[in-house]
Amino acid sequence: MTYYTSSDMRPGKPLRVIAKDNEGIPRGEYVGYWRPESRTVTLYPAKRSWIYGRLGKVTIADGLLRRV
Repeated sequence: MTYYTSSDMRPGKPLRVIAKDNEGIPRGEYVGYWRPESRTVTLYPAKRSWIYGRLGKVTIADGLLRRV
């Protein structure tokens, strides 16, 4: 899974994050919060993300988030 955002990462500010599989198909939409002290991004399912199925809270390393 690859995670993409078009927002700047700032502590305490929400990021819009799209998760795509290896074929480039969107598999989830999240609201993320960057935590610079632990270098992680905590992702929460975005509103109306039910179209992707059941999504849960995910924590990823900030290096996995790609800017587009």
